[in-house]
Amino acid sequence: MPEEIVTRVLCLPGYGIYAAEADEAANTLTLWIRQTAGEPYYVCGGCGISVREIHSWTERRIRDLPWGTWTVWLHVEVHRVRCRRCGVRTERLPFVNGKAHYTARLEAVVAQDCEAAPVSRVAVQRGLPPETVRRMDKRALRRWAAARPRTPLHYLGVDEIFLGKTVKFLTVVSDLESGEPLWVGLERKRETLDQFFAEALPPARRRAVRAVCVDMWEPFRLSLKEHVPHAKIVYDKFHVLRHASEALDETRRAEFFRQGGEARGLIRGKRWLLLRRWAHLDDEERETPPVRRQPPPGEGLPPQGAAGPPLDLHLRGGGAPVPHQLAPRPALATVAGLPKAGPDVDAASGGHPELLPREGSLREGRSHQWQHPGDAAAGPGLPRSRISPAQGPEGHGDAPSPSDRMNTGPATHSGEERFFLSSQDTVQRSR
Repeated sequence: MPEEIVTRVLCLPGYGIYAAEADEAANTLTLWIRQTAGEPYYVCGGCGISVREIHSWTERRIRDLPWGTWTVWLHVEVHRVRCRRCGVRTERLPFVNGKAHYTARLEAVVAQDCEAAPVSRVAVQRGLPPETVRRMDKRALRRWAAARPRTPLHYLGVDEIFLGKTVKFLTVVSDLESGEPLWVGLERKRETLDQFFAEALPPARRRAVRAVCVDMWEPFRLSLKEHVPHAKIVYDKFHVLRHASEALDETRRAEFFRQGGEARGLIRGKRWLLLRRWAHLDDEERETPPVRRQPPPGEGLPPQGAAGPPLDLHLRGGGAPVPHQLAPRPALATVAGLPKAGPDVDAASGGHPELLPREGSLREGRSHQWQHPGDAAAGPGLPRSRISPAQGPEGHGDAPSPSDRMNTGPATHSGEERFFLSSQDTVQRSR
């Protein structure tokens, strides 16, 4: 085999082939290479300066890119040199990264293959062990991360991923502008997020952070307040709506326990039925006693694909309303006049302190003849509902009248009708 042609095909500047061997049975090509300069110089593996004094030398077997169907192995002379700065060190080969037993160009190709295929498949295609392929991919990613430009981080996202019983949670910090993960740590503790700021976000880069999106996990909030106190904390939409839904359920339960036994029997077991929109009910469900009514004007079946009316949910107890960007479907009846939830209700429902204030008491007892504390003077009859009438989108009180909404029979059963009306207005407009 002509060494000159093989040297040109191999294309390793400064190195040439002085021997070659082909094994057709194993489909393997072995090449012996060394420096071709008349007075070769060697690069110190520590400081990188050129050295000529040799201490000793050995031979290393390195794998290169395949030539068609042939697997190529290189046998290269590796010298130990005497450096005036570092002492005796192994020389640095220009086409090998560190002490790897494969060339840098083979590592780059394997890492590129890992972008479109799993490690196991790339290992089979290249004829390499899976651990070697995974090591190549990690080395390429580290070099890419070290060389990439560092742009200012303005908006961060912090969330956790549940893995299982062994490693329960992983904390993931991502850049919300580019959508890429920045850092991953074990567990979801305050110390975990503190480690991110210590390792990946020095104080000089923290000043550029404007806002952080996070769930309502208290350890994350405390860590953010300590390291980026100037940044705004934005709670994600899922957790805000979850607490709003829990507040709505507490209002429904309060109305349920405030009624007599007969009214409770009619509404018992109808939670999910009452929470559904009128347009989504079939004929049989619309005729169910707690739901039976005439649809209000303008609440007919919407065209397919059309959005429903916007929602404007005001939380009880004087709390802050849900931002309209998070709940763009308006006009739920304002819940007013109910006593604020106590610590027992808050602990049971997992309510957020800002959504369910810890004042007062929601329920005074659980006997069959339960009575609201504020309705002691109402007499033995069913008390009048404390749910205010639904207001229109402009707040002018132009909602349909109770007679247009319900078919509850004669007007003599005023207490029962008032209960149906108040509960139905609250629940139907919440959906």
